Amino acid sequence: MSDATTGRSEVLACYERLAMLSRRLLRHARREEWGSLPALEEECSAIVALLRHIEPSEQLDPRQLVQRESLRIRIRCDYDAVASAVQPQLRQLRDVLQTMRQEHMLRLYEH
Repeated sequence: MSDATTGRSEVLACYERLAMLSRRLLRHARREEWGSLPALEEECSAIVALLRHIEPSEQLDPRQLVQRESLRIRIRCDYDAVASAVQPQLRQLRDVLQTMRQEHMLRLYEH
């Protein structure tokens, strides 16, 4: 839904906010500030939920469609980079949990 007073697209505003948040997610992931990621991801999820609701009813002009696609590409690139930054941490966590499980099983067999 476009804002009738400004002609500004609510959909594009959401994508711009999502792009800004995805860039912040990437910055925090690169700095290994893992505690910051859940709140940012929660904000992103809320915007995606809003987009699912409003996007089908808003008509974008050709220029806005190009802008939306550009934002989508940027967001996807940021998310891919975040995933790449997080993967080593997830593998490390998996390995630690697996080691803890094995140690627990050994203690059970020892008793």
